[in-house]
Amino acid sequence: MDKNKAAGDNEGFTDKQRVEYWIREIEAGGEQLFIDTILRSGTEDRPKPCFCRNPPSANKPGPPPPPPPPENGFSVVTVLALYAPVPQASRDGPNNMTLSTTAARAAQGKKPRCTPTAPRRARKEGSQDHTHARSLVQKPRRPSSTSELDQAPQNSFKTVTVLCAPPHLAREYWQRHSQTAADPVVVFDDDEQVTANRQPAPAGAASNGTMVVKTHTEYSAVARNSSSDSFAVLVHLKAPGMTDAGSAGDAQPRAPLDLVTVLDVSGSMHGQKLALLKQAMRFVIDNLGPDDRLSVVSFSSGARRVTRLVRMTDAGKALAVSAVDSLKAGGGTNIAAGLRTAARVLDERRHRNAVSSVVLLSDGQDTYTTVRRWGSNYEALVPPSFLRAGGEWSAPIHTFGFGKDHDAAAMHVIAEATGGTFSFIEKEAVIQDAFAQCIGGLLSVVVQEARIAVTSAHPGVRVVSVRSGRYESRVHEDGREATVQVGELYADEERRFLLFLAVPRAAEESESDTVLVNVVCSYRDAATGGNVSVTGENAAVARPEDAGEAERSAEVERERVRVQAAEDIAAARAAAEQGAHEEAVKILENRERLVAQSMDGGAVNVGLAAELREMLERVSSRERYEGSGRAYVLAGMSAHAQQRANSRHKAFGEAAPDEETLSYATPAMRAMVRRSRGACLAEAARVWR
Repeated sequence: MDKNKAAGDNEGFTDKQRVEYWIREIEAGGEQLFIDTILRSGTEDRPKPCFCRNPPSANKPGPPPPPPPPENGFSVVTVLALYAPVPQASRDGPNNMTLSTTAARAAQGKKPRCTPTAPRRARKEGSQDHTHARSLVQKPRRPSSTSELDQAPQNSFKTVTVLCAPPHLAREYWQRHSQTAADPVVVFDDDEQVTANRQPAPAGAASNGTMVVKTHTEYSAVARNSSSDSFAVLVHLKAPGMTDAGSAGDAQPRAPLDLVTVLDVSGSMHGQKLALLKQAMRFVIDNLGPDDRLSVVSFSSGARRVTRLVRMTDAGKALAVSAVDSLKAGGGTNIAAGLRTAARVLDERRHRNAVSSVVLLSDGQDTYTTVRRWGSNYEALVPPSFLRAGGEWSAPIHTFGFGKDHDAAAMHVIAEATGGTFSFIEKEAVIQDAFAQCIGGLLSVVVQEARIAVTSAHPGVRVVSVRSGRYESRVHEDGREATVQVGELYADEERRFLLFLAVPRAAEESESDTVLVNVVCSYRDAATGGNVSVTGENAAVARPEDAGEAERSAEVERERVRVQAAEDIAAARAAAEQGAHEEAVKILENRERLVAQSMDGGAVNVGLAAELREMLERVSSRERYEGSGRAYVLAGMSAHAQQRANSRHKAFGEAAPDEETLSYATPAMRAMVRRSRGACLAEAARVWR
């Protein structure tokens, strides 16, 4: 038999990777076995072995691959195997997985015994389908001390069923668990050097102006003899823009970006989906600057770094476009492998730009990591280096659920755990717009490590609580201080946080005003690296005898309405998950009515009411909720928790309702979306010529 032709679907394996399958489970009377060699049927009447001494050469391709395995990438094969109980010390890898003698020797850095003795054909047990396989037992020339395989009787055979991974998964396992000094682990430290992009700035200096910090009290006055246990104060931040006030129109320095895109290229992405993804990636590449760096990671059943972290010069862009165009769809969906590779790209880089981020797109459900007997373990998808440490996220993962079959819950958890946003792309035609909005924000980061410090300015005033969404907040035990970790802000981006204070009666008749709290915002200028501290307006109220005519703050009311709506959206989602769709509808209907009745009828509340109506329809039945409701609601929760724009488009050019539900969008985001739509229209016109 031609060794090269016998390789089958093991093309690309080296001698060291002789264990052509990764055995995940073996069931044979509850005992684990060593499987030395496995055969799979190439045709119904002429079985072809999937294992050979050498990989096939370019001019001697192997036979056609066997029928595709199940959707999750694994295939069930019936084999005749040499029976040998596995010693405890020989169990290698997770789930007590075992390797063959050849693999065991290679794992110790020893040369595999590539030349077997004359193989003895195993007894063939009956099989009812063409997936039946037989085993050739390769006995070593001399006894091996590393395995009990050699000590087993040569006629000890059992028919067993194995669940085995396709070759690319076996290769991934082997590379991850069986590296030796002769075959070192590949380290992703080949990133292109960054430019000297930060100009040192003195403390307090900012390249694009300074943060605007304002406070708004619930009422302008509180009667002198009155007190309150929950008096609301709004802290309002607005990040500086990308142009300097003294030279309008002149673009100021921005922080360069290290971006890793993690792209799903599983079998379900074939055809139009993959074509539109490539088009969207070309738009992203075209809009990155020469100081920005991009690395492309693709994943299906395994993951692959397609390009190193390279600067987006003309040459870098050409390389990235070529790499993206080379992507092909096929295999399962291993999101965790893609994120692990992205984590390595960022963790192992030698140089660092000021801003780092990951963009993850998937249209399917991870079938390799999240399955548990009692439910899904979505947290296992996130590499530890992405998780929050010391109040800061290392790099946010902005997730994009593509189509109706993606795992919205998993994508939401990944984004929430890392400080990113989750976007729902219902129709494939708008993928470029969704990417454009995200990139528009990432290319306009002006503030990093922002932190709000609130201090009581009156002996009797205490901070009771802070409503900060997903931003970490802390109230000191005595209530005299509170902090909110805000993190990064895009140019012109805004954040609003509600403080609830305990306000005492006025101490003296001479006390005409009570200063409640002092607010200070400290942050790092993203472009220069300089530290900046901004003292905001003091929150104060008048203390008249009668406050009956006190003015009520529209700003505070709008934020209170938004926060309450966000809480009801979460409650409706919880009800829908339990199958209580009527209850979910009632929650949203009631909140929509209250929003409509609120004192402010501005665009914010109009948009919020429209969003609630859209959600109401999508949670009305199990069919609608499973189809698109879950993803749409989770995307809404993500936007409100982060106070950051994401995408919930339904069709190209549709405002779904763009300017309303996506009210957190910044000028830079909107400009990038307009550029994307212009590019799409230009491409359509070119095609139709």
